[in-house]
Amino acid sequence: MPTSRPTPPLTLVAAAGLQAVEALALLGTAGYLAVEMLSGRSAGIGFSLPLLVLAVVAGAVLARVSWGLLRLNTWARTPVVLCQLLALPVGFTLVQGGQVAAGAVLLVVAVAALAMVFAPPTTSALFGGEDSGAAR
Repeated sequence: MPTSRPTPPLTLVAAAGLQAVEALALLGTAGYLAVEMLSGRSAGIGFSLPLLVLAVVAGAVLARVSWGLLRLNTWARTPVVLCQLLALPVGFTLVQGGQVAAGAVLLVVAVAALAMVFAPPTTSALFGGEDSGAAR
């Protein structure tokens, strides 16, 4: 008889959703870069092939991480935290460089994702209610 998997809390579903949106954005960027490369218009972009590879790999990894969160895999939280910690300075740099809308979206998503993966219901769902390091 198959065992039923516990339902992930809303905070974890939201974090997984944010990761999925980021994965789709990266894969969409990869598609755009591929079209630009194939059309020969990529001269202004520079380093299009490395960016294309990076976008595909990062998008695929974030998609897998999103799925891992929904499956309540404990390993999935670390890549989410790492990705969002890297997104914070990128978003800040975009805002400082005049790309306010893109930078603000990146900053808001990064902060929201970090809040969701560190929320108590998410921690409880992923780690079985363990009180990691807190004094009793």
